[in-house]
Amino acid sequence: MRGTNFRAAMVKVTNSGKLEITDVVNDKMAGLEGEISKEEFFNTIAGYVNTFRKNRQDWFCFSYPSEILPNRDAGFYILQRSAGSRVVGQLIGRNLLEALAC
Repeated sequence: MRGTNFRAAMVKVTNSGKLEITDVVNDKMAGLEGEISKEEFFNTIAGYVNTFRKNRQDWFCFSYPSEILPNRDAGFYILQRSAGSRVVGQLIGRNLLEALAC
């Protein structure tokens, strides 16, 4: 089954170029147990992301089947029903930024 886990971690590149991985989170993906609204989906992801935000540059990788759009503003576009039909076609970047209230 696709998209069954949400994984997050704090990754730091040291001065010597090595990766330092801490604060690992592995939990069920939002919407796994039944369809949820797009707001619930992105608010859940934002909650995970917010646990790592501490006045530093944030990077986010989204591993659902997606397409990079020409506008690059929102970045990715969900193509399949991986997260439930209410999330299909939603812009990942734009919705996540709204949920993070950036």
